[in-house]
Amino acid sequence: MKRLITKLFLTACAVSVFFSCTKDTTESAASTSSGEKVEASFSATIGTATRVHDSAWDENDAIGLAMLVNGGTEIINDVYNYHYVTATGDGRFEPSNPLARVYFPQDGSLVTFRAYYPYYSALGTDMLIPVSTANQTILPDIDLLSADHISGYSKQDPYVQLTFHYRLSKLIFVLRNQDDGDFVDPADLTLTVKGMYTTGTYDLRNEVLNIDVNSMADMTFPGRESDEELYGIVLPREAGDGVVFEFTKADGSSFTAKMSDTLNLEGGYQYTFYITMQQTDVTVSATIEPWLDGPTTYYDAVQVSTEAGESLGVNVGDVMNLYVEEDEEYGLLQTFTYNTDGK
Repeated sequence: MKRLITKLFLTACAVSVFFSCTKDTTESAASTSSGEKVEASFSATIGTATRVHDSAWDENDAIGLAMLVNGGTEIINDVYNYHYVTATGDGRFEPSNPLARVYFPQDGSLVTFRAYYPYYSALGTDMLIPVSTANQTILPDIDLLSADHISGYSKQDPYVQLTFHYRLSKLIFVLRNQDDGDFVDPADLTLTVKGMYTTGTYDLRNEVLNIDVNSMADMTFPGRESDEELYGIVLPREAGDGVVFEFTKADGSSFTAKMSDTLNLEGGYQYTFYITMQQTDVTVSATIEPWLDGPTTYYDAVQVSTEAGESLGVNVGDVMNLYVEEDEEYGLLQTFTYNTDGK
């Protein structure tokens, strides 16, 4: 028998980065105030939430960091873009330049941190990171993550945890032939996605993704060797008409599917489309999951009802994920968002 379990929480597909601190008496101080220097030493772990291409850090993965006045927007020491690298991929991050280390203010004042991945060397004082999904060849290059707004830390409380979240959406396509029902090898396919925006900027200082509404263009998702699915990363998009998936086989034959015009593409989620390749056009919706690894589950249709009454402690925009339990494992059944009309 299946048991339905509901959980109310805000979606958080996360990578956690931890700060520990060591004393260093050989480097010049990063603060003009007197006192003992405390350096932030970074280590990173990746849990169930993974980057698009792997479940662990790769060699030489890099993040960018900035330290701000607590609760404000002023950058400390005029350093907008500390460059930290995990050389071996073991999750321990060190500055790429040994002379450009993060030190807490020596006077013990509180600070705020901003952090993002992948590192962008040209980040300026405006702290705007360009975002483009037009080229899907090397996905880690466009796999944008940024960390939660973390405030209230100092050299007296130096153990800081940064939690990174996905800011873009991931599309996954599982395809079968209509004639024999066999899975289609993605390496034999090219997918053209039409009707999506392709560029924007991420405002790191204010943690806002701005999409260029004049950037709509076709994108190509190449089939990759050894992969069982076609996939790519796109900018979030509100529900609406106009998104078309055009699949082209190696023999030149093509098949078209239209995305449902009621489907929102939200940052931090992956959307899986199961498509049978047939001659007539079809309209497809998707299963929706937080951006994490897990088993694919096929569900029976169920009806869920609750007692009528006032919703207490629930804010507009809160998300409820509905799970189903089967064979002592849980799978995401449906996601609901609390609206302004109280539903």
